[in-house]
Amino acid sequence: MRHFNYYCRSFVATVLVLALAQHTACGQVHSFVVRGKIDPLKKQETVHIWYPDPTNLVGVKDSAVLHDGNFVIDGTIKAPGKAIMYTKPDYSNIEFYVEPGTILVESTGLLSEAVVSGGQANKDFGKLAEMLRPVTQKLSETYQAYHAAKKALSDDADKKEFEQRWEKQLEAVRTERTNVYRQFIQAMPASIVSIGAVKSVGGFTPDVKELTGLFESLDKSVQNSPSGIYYKDALTKLSRTSIGAVAPHFVQADTAGKPVSLSEFRGKYLFVDFWASWCGPCRAEHPGLVKVFDKYRDRNFTIVGISLDQLKNRDAWIKAIKADKLAWPQLSDLKGWSNEVSTLYGVEAIPKNFLIGPDGTILSIDLKPDALDEKLAKFFPNAP
Repeated sequence: MRHFNYYCRSFVATVLVLALAQHTACGQVHSFVVRGKIDPLKKQETVHIWYPDPTNLVGVKDSAVLHDGNFVIDGTIKAPGKAIMYTKPDYSNIEFYVEPGTILVESTGLLSEAVVSGGQANKDFGKLAEMLRPVTQKLSETYQAYHAAKKALSDDADKKEFEQRWEKQLEAVRTERTNVYRQFIQAMPASIVSIGAVKSVGGFTPDVKELTGLFESLDKSVQNSPSGIYYKDALTKLSRTSIGAVAPHFVQADTAGKPVSLSEFRGKYLFVDFWASWCGPCRAEHPGLVKVFDKYRDRNFTIVGISLDQLKNRDAWIKAIKADKLAWPQLSDLKGWSNEVSTLYGVEAIPKNFLIGPDGTILSIDLKPDALDEKLAKFFPNAP
């Protein structure tokens, strides 16, 4: 079951999934101002914002103190980009586009209830939000129903069948949401917001051929904009790690500092698992991966773990490896979300994995342990 928080992300990575990190070909810088007001009775102290910057992988963070519910944040951008803003201490949040000029964020209640105005991108983003509202509500209600049903599930119930049944229902609603993005792209080909909609169609397991077709359906002015130039480059990178492509070569150090190369595993089925010690969903999959590894480790199969831990978390990384009993090679450059292999493979959220064949071809992406077992059983039918 893929819950709302199924994929582990840092604050930055969360936004990177939701928003396009922007790129500019000409290096021009534009100023913007965000003026906001929320109900002072909500007693919020500070407001925080994150927005993308093509010259900085982790984007830009800024904040301001609220005075009687009012705040002002200004800055510069190289291209319009989707930002996320939240207040403290309640963490109420809202998304909007930072673009040149003045942006107004006004609410008579919480920040999440604010109306955003200012700029064409925000006007278009408002149209997309309106189109998404019914299916977003439907998805929320479906999740609520799922959790209620799970709470009422008897101890002797078939839990696997239960999860599969609800996953089908949730996937059906997610498909409805994806279709809304497609409708927006078709209706608004001249909007910069359509680039974000194209990426949303792809989700966590994008089909590069479909996304390329959708992107090429946009107006040339959008394709050739700084945001469009970046996304075109992102699609090129995505094609390098799609099913059927030859897995990009990498070398990274293991826990002892010894360099380990992807080429060392040529001739074997290799499961490349991106994770981190702090990622709960990643570690929840480890018991299942241990079972698969033990079952097929003598059948021309192995696993390589690549951690997105940081240098300051090295001890936690080593401790997690031991605690989870991971007997396969573990690699990391301890650069967090800037890990060179994860960047090469376009990893924006974890857990993330790639099954690579003996010839180096990517066979599957994002397999759960059970699905990996089923896949390997086809390659090794006589495994115990």
